[in-house]
Amino acid sequence: MKTHENGYILEWIDLLVSQILNPLTEEFESLTAEWLKAIYPRIKQESRRLQLLITQQVFSAKKPARRDFIVQRYHSTLTLLLSQLIHYQNDEQFKHRDLKDILARLQQCIQDVLYYIENRYAAHLSHEEQISALHFESLQLEFAKDISYLKAKFLEYSHPALKIVFKILDRFIAAAYEDHKVTYRAVSYKKALIKGLKELQFNSMEDGQLPEIDRLLIYLNFNSKTYIGHLITSFSEKITALNHSEDGIRALRFHFKTFRQIQPKPGLKFNPLYYDIDTVVSNWFQQELDFYKEFTHHSPLLDTPRPDSDVSRPSAPRTKILCNLSTDQIALILRSADEAKVLQARSLNEIFKTIVPFLSTPRKEELSSHGVRSRMYNVEENDKTIAIDALERMIEKIKSY
Repeated sequence: MKTHENGYILEWIDLLVSQILNPLTEEFESLTAEWLKAIYPRIKQESRRLQLLITQQVFSAKKPARRDFIVQRYHSTLTLLLSQLIHYQNDEQFKHRDLKDILARLQQCIQDVLYYIENRYAAHLSHEEQISALHFESLQLEFAKDISYLKAKFLEYSHPALKIVFKILDRFIAAAYEDHKVTYRAVSYKKALIKGLKELQFNSMEDGQLPEIDRLLIYLNFNSKTYIGHLITSFSEKITALNHSEDGIRALRFHFKTFRQIQPKPGLKFNPLYYDIDTVVSNWFQQELDFYKEFTHHSPLLDTPRPDSDVSRPSAPRTKILCNLSTDQIALILRSADEAKVLQARSLNEIFKTIVPFLSTPRKEELSSHGVRSRMYNVEENDKTIAIDALERMIEKIKSY
C-alpha cells in the first residue's frame, strides 16, 4: 500500500482498525492466525513511521493555521481509532488469544503516536479536542493523588461547596474513557481548580465576607448548577432572616457588592454550555432587589400598627394545602405559569407572594415565597422531568372528563 508524505498517512492503520478488524465486516470473517502474526512487524514500525511523517507535514506547512489543521486532524482521527479498539475489547470474538494480542499491539502503537503529538505539538491542539485514552489514564492517576492530598488538607474544614467539588473530581477519576469525551479545556479547568484548592489558605473572616472556598470558586467561574444553587441559597438564607425589612435591601446590596468585587478569571469556565456564574447570580440579586423594593413599597407590614388595632392581634393559623412536589418543582411550575400567561399579576414576585404561603410540601410545612422563588434560578433536569410528569398527569385527567 503506497502512502504519500502529503497524503493520508493513516490509511493503513485506519483500514486495519475500521474495516479488517471490524467484527461486522466480511474481512474480519476471513482473518487467520498466520495473517495476524505476519503484520506484527508492520505494527511495530508504524508508530515511528507516523511520527516522522507527521513531523514532516507540520514543518512543511507554511501557515500556522495549516499546521494547526494537520495536528488536530491526525489527533482526532487517532483518538477515534483508539476508541474503536477499546470498543472491540468488549466483543467476545476478541477474547481469542491472537485477536487479543493484535488489539493490544495496535492500541500501544496508536497511544505512542498520540503521546508524541500531545507532547510535541500541544500548542497546535484545540481546547475542544478530545484527549487520548493514555492521557486520560495518566490524568486519573495524577488527580487521584491530588484529591487524596486535598481531602486530608480539608479534613477539619466542612463546607457544602467542597462536597460539590470533590464529588465532581471523584466522578472524573472513576470514569471510563469510552463513556466520556474529555477535552483539553476540561483538563485545563480541573488543573486550575486543583491548583487553587492546594493554594487556598484559611484566614479569619470579617462579618459579611464570603468564605475563601466560595471566593475561589467564583474567581474560577465554577458555574456548576449545583454550586450556583448552593451559593444562591446561602445568600437567600442570610437575607430572609431580616423579614423583608429595609435592612433586607441594605443586606442585599451589601452581599451583591461583595459578590461583584470578585472578578472571575477571563477565559475560564467549568461548564462551557452554561451561563457564567456572574451572570446567573447577578441576575438573582437584581430580581431580589426588585422584589424587596416592591414589597417594602406595597406591604402594610412595614407600617407600625396602633396597640389597639386589629393588626396587632395574633392572626388565625393559615390553612395549608399539601403540594406533593418539591420547592424547586413548585418554583418551576409557577414561573412557567407566569411566562405562559396562565397566571397574570403585576409581577412574578406577586404570584409567589400570593400563592406560596398557602402551600406546604411533604418535607416542609412552612414555605416562604422568597425562599421558593430563589429556587427557580437553578433547576435540575430531574426537577424538570418530575414537574412535566405532574402536568401530564393533570392533562390526562382533563382528557378523561
